Amino acid sequence: PKTGDKVSKKGISDYAFNLGAVYSPENNLSFHISFGRKTRFPTMRESFSGALGRFVPNPNLKAESSYTGEFGIQYYLPAGEVKLNLFLSYLNDGIVRTALPQLQFQRVNKERIRNGGAELSYRFFMFNKSLSTSLNFTYLNSSAKDNSGKFADTLEYKPALLTYIDFVYQTSFGLNGILELTYTGKEYALKEGDPYFQRIPDYLVASVRVSYNFSIKEKTKMEIFGRVNNLFDKLYYRQWGLPEAGRSFIAGVTLTF
Repeated sequence: PKTGDKVSKKGISDYAFNLGAVYSPENNLSFHISFGRKTRFPTMRESFSGALGRFVPNPNLKAESSYTGEFGIQYYLPAGEVKLNLFLSYLNDGIVRTALPQLQFQRVNKERIRNGGAELSYRFFMFNKSLSTSLNFTYLNSSAKDNSGKFADTLEYKPALLTYIDFVYQTSFGLNGILELTYTGKEYALKEGDPYFQRIPDYLVASVRVSYNFSIKEKTKMEIFGRVNNLFDKLYYRQWGLPEAGRSFIAGVTLTF
């Protein structure tokens, strides 16, 4: 890469691959397994940007590479489906932030990071398919090797619990509604000038959407919709110092022809 007035950086190369297999003993049941290797090179921003003085550049950042394995089951029901995935990955030279005393950060390479967990999802239809509900739940255990060689170091922005639930109601005359609930829990991050990780408060955010669909002509359809994000005006953070938006209202019209 060309680095302008910064210290030049040698070109780097690496490889990636992915192997997978699916086995379906029955029409409504399948198993899958996969194994692969991925590589991510540090971006120019990560290596050289000072971000208006908030970061100390690190042109010596190395590429990170990971080995990932996954095993999953998918089962189809008469009125829905269920999926379960188990995953484990080992990340070498993972790029992470570290806090410096001068209220700054720097990106560095962690020798080894382990991510493991499970993902469960389902969708069910009820009342003659007029009402449906879906769930996506993820449990993540993520840590880095410490000086003693144990996977005990905390990592930033790796929530242990992620849950999304929705309820969708559809009528025969075009009126539809959806309620969405998102929960994030047990997440840690660094604040400026503090080398110790602090837990970000867990949060539950609800949103609703209502729409009405109708036909104008044979091939012309219109949707009138309204949506409220963050219904209960929850104050929450995905990143320290940057609160997410409060309650917001969106309305619109979609024309298809």
